[in-house]
Parts: sequence; structure tokens; C-alpha cells
Amino acid sequence: MQKFAALVFPALLAGCDMGPTIRYRYFPPTTDNGLLCVAICKNSRTQCREYAQSHYEQCRMQEKMRRMQEENCRLRSKDKEAASGCFMGFHEFCSSPNTSACERDYDQCYQDCGGEVEAYVVE
Repeated sequence: MQKFAALVFPALLAGCDMGPTIRYRYFPPTTDNGLLCVAICKNSRTQCREYAQSHYEQCRMQEKMRRMQEENCRLRSKDKEAASGCFMGFHEFCSSPNTSACERDYDQCYQDCGGEVEAYVVE
């Protein structure tokens, strides 16, 4: 069994490899107007990220409230049959804030302002 685990475990870990990571280098615009434009892009990206975080926190709060309502209903129920009516449906899965659209929009805005965005791979 130990030999099997010694062979399988490394193979499983290899399957978890997410591959190379893509990073970005930013080369700012050369004009004052371009730099001002990039500042506006940064502000928009910040607002986008804050919205994503707020949406996530709101989802988590609603999820918590539904769980509390179900639990309170079960505690007040006199028997299992009555408690089965407390189920309020499947809960929404609140994934962590997804800001990838914010980053894509920022990169496009940055380029529209005259800056350059260069992708490179980190292995």
C-alpha cells in the first residue's frame, strides 16, 4: 500500500500544476494627457474592484441570513416532519470576488491612453 501511495501521490500533485503564470508590464504614456488618462483608468479599476468585493460581501450576508432563518425554523419546529418544511432551497454559492473583468478593462483603458501593456510568462 505504501508503494502505491508513493507512486500515486506525486502523480496527483503533478495534476495540480496550474501551468505558467502570466504577468504584465506596464509602460506609461509619454504625454501629460496620457498620464492623466491612466489616472482615470486606475480610479475606474478601483471602483470595479470595490463593486466586486461589495457584491461578494452582500452575497455572503444573504447566505448567512438564510441559514439563520432555516435554523430558527428548525428550532421552533415540534417534530422532524415540521422541520422539513424549513428548507429554503439551495443556497447561492458566493465565490470570491472576480476582478478579472476589472483588470481586462484597465489594460484596455491603459492602452487607449497611449500606454503599453506587455504580457510575459513566469514559469
